[in-house]
Amino acid sequence: MKKKLKDLLDYEQPTKYIVETENYSDEYKLPVLTAGKSFVLGYTNETEGIFKGKNEPVIIFDDFTRDTKYVDFDFKVKSSAMKILHKHNKDDSLKYLHYALNNINYVPFSHKRLWISDFSNMEIDYPSPEIQNTIAMELDTIQSAIDNKKQQLSLLDEAVKSEFIEMFGEIKETVIIKDVCDVSGGYSFKSNDISDNEGVKILQIGNVAINDISWETTNYLPNSFIEKYNNFSLNENDIVMALTRPIIQSLGNVKTCMIRACDLPCLLNQRVGRIRPKDNTNIHYIFYCFMQHSFTSYIQACCKGSSQPNMSTKDIENFIIPKVPIELQNQFAAFVQQIDKSKFVVKQQIADLQELLDSKMQEYFGVE
Repeated sequence: MKKKLKDLLDYEQPTKYIVETENYSDEYKLPVLTAGKSFVLGYTNETEGIFKGKNEPVIIFDDFTRDTKYVDFDFKVKSSAMKILHKHNKDDSLKYLHYALNNINYVPFSHKRLWISDFSNMEIDYPSPEIQNTIAMELDTIQSAIDNKKQQLSLLDEAVKSEFIEMFGEIKETVIIKDVCDVSGGYSFKSNDISDNEGVKILQIGNVAINDISWETTNYLPNSFIEKYNNFSLNENDIVMALTRPIIQSLGNVKTCMIRACDLPCLLNQRVGRIRPKDNTNIHYIFYCFMQHSFTSYIQACCKGSSQPNMSTKDIENFIIPKVPIELQNQFAAFVQQIDKSKFVVKQQIADLQELLDSKMQEYFGVE
């Protein structure tokens, strides 16, 4: 049996729940949400216009991207570009409806509000409430296991940060980055040379995340450009950093990561910085200097432009770090490598669980 979403979910405009100011702080408790990937944009101390999700769980639906989130806690929102969805029938499983909605095979092709125009008229499989609950519980179990593994990754990352502070937090002698690393920017490649199929990958600003690289959207240059633009080529263990919108505010870190062997060959695009160590400098030590909150604060002070914050390679060069003997740097790097081995195992477990979840989604919703 199938039913249209508009017969299963009632929508509410979010206007009265929009946050009045964006003066977010981790000291506050009420989350400000978006239905997009960021989800929690920050925390506010506002006391009016709060949606009581703790009393009534809902689905928030991004009206332009179709991203969805299941919310069972109190919140406010940033903008009106979403719908708050309530289940129409009290016996239905909202979690089941969320999974079904989230797995509709649909890619937005124009910038328009999607719920009323498109999504509300789409149909999903509609089993009995008992079967809905059984499916939702099974999927929740797998998703919880994935979330727990991701939490393990976060704890491993925190262990490295804690080790860094313990080893180097009391060191008073300092040095600036340009004395121990070569820092350079990328190149503005001609658009008519770029393709979206094969060749040498171009590392663009959108590919750089916090301690990760995403190749979901990849552009390429002809293989012959490797020699032509050798000055902008990347090596394994080079550090790369976003120079425009460098900080993800909700996470409090600068978008910076290290190049892996699987990322190569690769050329550096404009508005991305490359940091390469000089002799007697361990790149893992330098990388975790950039992962500290002191670096985030420094970059916030350096950034110019409120709507499109920018920093320069000079800003990176002038960052002050502890001056640490290479022996201690290497000792820290050995610790990082051990943690990385543990992270590799956990990431493989996440991949296996995700494969299981995807297969269940295919089974229940026909998702490919």
